[in-house]
Amino acid sequence: MAYQRALYEFYLILYSIDFQAKKFEGTEFEEMVRTTRSAQDAKKLGTDRRLPFRQDWDQVKEIFMHNCCYAKFTQHDDCKKTLLGTGDSKLVEHTAYVF
Repeated sequence: MAYQRALYEFYLILYSIDFQAKKFEGTEFEEMVRTTRSAQDAKKLGTDRRLPFRQDWDQVKEIFMHNCCYAKFTQHDDCKKTLLGTGDSKLVEHTAYVF
């Protein structure tokens, strides 16, 4: 999956690792999070309150999440079809992945 001039093998990698790294954009911690070995490791670093989040994180995190989802559903027809098939249903996250 392509996103911002990078290729990701899976959406989960983009969302979990890059999302955590974006919290530290422009700092030394951004690349440290992005190059972790797993999504779980990225989540640990990304939720460590001892590390300095970017000042505007609360304002930009939804934009980043929107852009990730847009990339997913415009690049994967099967995902797009499934989403459109939900119609006006209320969507609630339900996942077996707990980080």
